[in-house]
Amino acid sequence: MFILEKAGRLLNNFVTYTGYAGAAIGCIFVVTMAFLICGNVLLRYLLGKPLVFAEEYSAYLLIAIAYLGLAYTARVGGHINMEMVYRRLPKRVKDGLDVVTSLLILVVVGVYFRYCLDLFMKSLEGDWKAIGIMETPLWIPETALVIGLPVLGLEVASRAVKKFIDFQKGFKTQRTIEDMKTYG
Repeated sequence: MFILEKAGRLLNNFVTYTGYAGAAIGCIFVVTMAFLICGNVLLRYLLGKPLVFAEEYSAYLLIAIAYLGLAYTARVGGHINMEMVYRRLPKRVKDGLDVVTSLLILVVVGVYFRYCLDLFMKSLEGDWKAIGIMETPLWIPETALVIGLPVLGLEVASRAVKKFIDFQKGFKTQRTIEDMKTYG
């Protein structure tokens, strides 16, 4: 069990810093998107000449913000959940439920990542370009998916390991209490 705990801590530290990096990059992209949109509005209003790439690149930045922030959002508990029901459950049931849901999420993220990676590789090999005026290579915005989904998967795996350890500890504690009642 010691090896599992040590591996869990290492994975947790790696995923924590990676998630924070994704969130920081997302924050930079939010500011960039705000300047891009404001600049576009001002140029359109003052000079009648908008930035032709502003809407297209804002959409790409929005995709990157969402996918690079997935792991951080999972870490801080920001994703949608059934808190009203969940908070009423005993800790041991919550830990077991967290392990099961984390494994299900890993399966979904894994399948989604496989298809996104396939799309990314096809875009890269086929030199696919956006229909917009800038003809941006599509692999550029798709990079956020290929980076963000594995980091989310690692975050969920880290959570699953932690909750499994908590579940095991709760199980051992419960057995110890029952043994004390029986033999005490």
